[in-house]
Amino acid sequence: MSIVTIREDGSSYGMIRYFESDRCLNDQAKRQFNKDKIIAEEFVTFDCGLMEMKEIEKADLQEPAQGSQLLAVIFRPEIEPNEYLEREKYFEFCGYDLVDLPTCTSAITNCGAGFEKAIRYERLNHYGLLSTYKEAVLTQLDLNEKYPEESHAYCELAEVWRHIAVRRIYRPLPELDTAEINRIMVSGTIDELIVLPLTVGEYSEDWKAAQDICIQLAEHKDERVRANAALGLAYIARTKRKLDKHLVKPVLLKLLRECTNQKWRIVDSIEDINLYLNWHMAEKHLSKLK
Repeated sequence: MSIVTIREDGSSYGMIRYFESDRCLNDQAKRQFNKDKIIAEEFVTFDCGLMEMKEIEKADLQEPAQGSQLLAVIFRPEIEPNEYLEREKYFEFCGYDLVDLPTCTSAITNCGAGFEKAIRYERLNHYGLLSTYKEAVLTQLDLNEKYPEESHAYCELAEVWRHIAVRRIYRPLPELDTAEINRIMVSGTIDELIVLPLTVGEYSEDWKAAQDICIQLAEHKDERVRANAALGLAYIARTKRKLDKHLVKPVLLKLLRECTNQKWRIVDSIEDINLYLNWHMAEKHLSKLK
C-alpha cells in the first residue's frame, strides 16, 4: 500500500491535503474483522491498509475515475468544519477519523473494533467516522487513557472530506485562438467570459497577454467573471511562474475587498499565487479570514 507520512516539523498540520484513493466498501470480510460492530456500508477513512492512497497537489485535482475518490484531509483541524471546503461545495464533509500516523492506520476502522472502551462503534456515522469534533476529541483522549500500551491508540485527529462524484472540480477548458479570444472580449456571452480567463491562464504562451486579459476582466460588472479573472491569474502563476506584481497585486486586493459571494475564490487565487511565486500578498488578512 502507499504509505503517506506527515512532515516531522508539523508544518502540514491544519492544512488541507488532497489524496486520490480507491473506494472502500465495508464488505463481509471487513465486517467480520470488526466483529460486526461497524455497520457503515462504506469506509471514508484515512487508512493505507484499507485503501491505496496517493497525495496530490491542489492544482492537479481532477474528476475521480469510476471506483475512486478524492479525499481532502486536515490533521489537527479547527473546531468547526473547514469553511473553505464548505464554500467550494465540491467536497462533502464525512466526519472525523483517528489515525496512527506512523503506520497510517485508522484506530476506528482498521483495528478490529478492539477499542470498545473508548470508541462507541454504534455511534459511528454511515462513513464509519465520528460526526462531531467534540466526540472525536473525547474519543482521542479516551484512547490514550484506556489503552496506554496500544501503539494505534496514540492518534492524530483528522477531518475528512470526500469529493462528490456527480460534480466536476475542473471542466475541460477550450483552447482558443486569438480571433476567438478577441471576439469573446468584445461580444462574448457571460458563460464565455467566465471561462475565458481560465483558458488563457492555462494555455496562453504569452503570459503578459493573458495577464492583461485577466486584469481587464477583473473590472467586469459580473462578480463571477471578476472572480475567475483572479483565478486566471493564479493559473498563469502555476503554468508560467510569472506575473507582474505591481500590476496584479492592486487588482487582487481590490477584488478581495469588494467581492462578496465569490470572496472564497479570490482568497484561493491569492493563496495559490503566493505559493507558486513565493509572494506574501495579504497573508495577515487571509489568516484572519480563516
